[in-house]
Amino acid sequence: SECAHTRPPPAAREGEKDKGGRVPEAAVAARPWPRQPSLAHCAGGPAHAAAGDPNRHAGRGDSVKNELAQAPLLIRLHTLPSARMSRIDSIFRDLRASGRKALMPFLCGGYPRPGVVADALIELQSAGANIVEIGIPFSDPIADGPVIAAAMHEAIAAGCTPESVTEEVRRARAAGCDIGIVAMVSVSIVWRLGPEPFFRRLADAGFDGVILPDLTAEESGPWRTAAAAAGLTTTLLVAPTTSPLRATEIARACTGFVYVLTRSGITGEGGEVAAGRVAERVAMLRRVTELPLACGFGIGTPEQVRQVVQDGGADAAIVGSALVKRMGAAARAGQSPAREAGEFCRELGTGLGHASSRG
Repeated sequence: SECAHTRPPPAAREGEKDKGGRVPEAAVAARPWPRQPSLAHCAGGPAHAAAGDPNRHAGRGDSVKNELAQAPLLIRLHTLPSARMSRIDSIFRDLRASGRKALMPFLCGGYPRPGVVADALIELQSAGANIVEIGIPFSDPIADGPVIAAAMHEAIAAGCTPESVTEEVRRARAAGCDIGIVAMVSVSIVWRLGPEPFFRRLADAGFDGVILPDLTAEESGPWRTAAAAAGLTTTLLVAPTTSPLRATEIARACTGFVYVLTRSGITGEGGEVAAGRVAERVAMLRRVTELPLACGFGIGTPEQVRQVVQDGGADAAIVGSALVKRMGAAARAGQSPAREAGEFCRELGTGLGHASSRG
């Protein structure tokens, strides 16, 4: 099976170049959908594919200066115009205008039991969350650690489907939830359900964007076009090991915000956040994109939130495994997992360096 990472990049395809040797954006956007990426056949496995094959350029010996000098052609190929300002754009614009940072909790769809996500969204809004990621359960989670992987398998066993997740978001919106909501979803699910109709269903339910952890920048054009047509932003992942050229390529393929991994590997609590390395990566990305930078992986305490947004300079801190773990524990103890989500969000918000309440 062909892997997305081993296929020729867009500029290498024949019959599309103009007289100057470049591939027009229209030619890229008009191409048929790429075949579904097969992570099992990607060198480095899912963790590398999830971050856009960060080791693709490893060992070339090129300097950062030379890599960035090559970026303009890739930028032209992968940048699509934004039709209008989305809720995600508005949230980050308002935060920047007031000098504040964002807290982005992660919920696992259908976990710890059906119906919790809608209630948790309401609680998280009250607790000061700005944007919430909702992971749509997948039988082969991409770069997810044991906590989120187990939650996804449990949710699937309980009957969770992409449709049930969208209905919970629809219910939360009907109840007055107006924070940003983005779906973390594998392209395998999107491909199976059909990109255009699936993205429309997400938008109709109240989602504002998608994070596609297993999509490469080279293959992203049609997916971004379909998402934009539905009014959704598209976010890809940048790993700590991603080369500067590759990081530029990925960042310029994003809309809404860029997801910056604070560490390599899989999600999960534990370990330290290397604020210095986060700051270096944030500074590098600031030179090539104006999009907000949201850091995730391994963040689970107010101190780690502080290290990312204050010491590291990121625009947002994403907290996943720690929140999912606490919600699961609350459910097993007969307590409200939605209320536990709100309480934990308030606790995490103290690391932002300002009042975490919205408004």
